[in-house]
This record gives sequence, C-alpha cells and structure tokens, in this order.
Amino acid sequence: MQPCISVASLCEPPIYLQESPYVAASETPGACMICVPYTVDTSLIPMAGKGLFLSRPVAAGKVLVAPSKIQGTVTLGDLLDESNAHHLDSSIRWFEEHCTVSPDWPDECYVNHAFEATGLWHLGFIFAAQDLPQGAEITVDYRHLLAPGVDIGFPDSLTGRRIVGFRWSDSLRSSTAQLQRLLDLVDAAEQLNGQGAPAWAERFERAESLQTPA
Repeated sequence: MQPCISVASLCEPPIYLQESPYVAASETPGACMICVPYTVDTSLIPMAGKGLFLSRPVAAGKVLVAPSKIQGTVTLGDLLDESNAHHLDSSIRWFEEHCTVSPDWPDECYVNHAFEATGLWHLGFIFAAQDLPQGAEITVDYRHLLAPGVDIGFPDSLTGRRIVGFRWSDSLRSSTAQLQRLLDLVDAAEQLNGQGAPAWAERFERAESLQTPA
C-alpha cells in the first residue's frame, strides 16, 4: 500500500481535539484543491496501482494541487503512539514534525512517487515541474513526505532505489531551490516573449501540442 500524500486532511482539527479523530475524518470530505482537470486510472508506474492523470495540458509552474482551510496538524510522536500507528500509511509530513492524516483516501492519494517527478512538492503545494501534456501522470518525490530517515518499505519500482525521508531542513532547502529554478525558467520564457500573458498562452499551446494520442 502506498502512503497517502493527500493534503486534504490539513483542514481537520488536531488529533487531541477530536473525540474520535479517524472516524470523524473519514466522514469529512477532503478540502484539498486539485486545481486542474484530472482522471484516476491505472498508473504507468509498475506495481503502483492507480494514478492521477491530467485531462488537459498544463504549463510549467502551474499549481496542480493546493491545501486549503488549514486548521491543525498531528505530530509524528502522536502517530508513533501505539494506538495510532496503524494510521501511518495514510499520513504525510507537512512541515517539521507536523503531519496530516487522510484515512478517507481522497483522490490526491493517487499521486505516486517518482524520483524524476512531474510535480514539485513544496509546503503542501504541488507545482507542474515542466510543461505537461494531456495524459501526463502527476508524481512527486515521496522523500519530502516521509519522516526523516524513514524508509517507505518498498523500493522505487523504476530504479530499485530506496525511498527514505529527507531531514526537514534538507527537504525545505531542496524544494525551495527547485521552485526558484522553476520560476526563473518561467520568467525567462515570459521575457523572451515580451509580455507575460502572451508567453503563458504560447507555453500552454506548446504543452497542448504534446497531447498524448487519444
């Protein structure tokens, strides 16, 4: 079972404020926004189960998934408590030692792992790491979502490499640097095309030209 990387549960109250946290959470619709049209289908990644796919092209730098209505988190210590340990598979690290839990497994949970991911995870947002064609599978690097030093329990099916959580400082430093480079590339493309709006339109058309055959 892959871990849920959903940020939907960021809208849930902290565990210690809920009388029956996991029952209540499972009955609460996710508040995470998937910001682009998508479908759920069989993943292109071996042994990954289902995946989340774009229904239209998306330009680099576009927000694919965003958290909303953030009200509370769960500490890693809470999750490691014996009474909560069975929820580790549906949890992610959001920042520092603060985690979220999505036992209802909303659609964001179908975002799979890839070391060369199509999405860039940064503080709960997933950005398009490049111009993505229709039919592209949204993936992220799970090392940003795991507790420091924690092995996910299965190797990456494409490379055979272990998937081990980054230290928080390394995760933040890495994703910040990647996002800066991505935004610099977007800005450079806009400058080459004069004004911003035409550049975005041209880049969208370029992405659209990469559509996978129907």
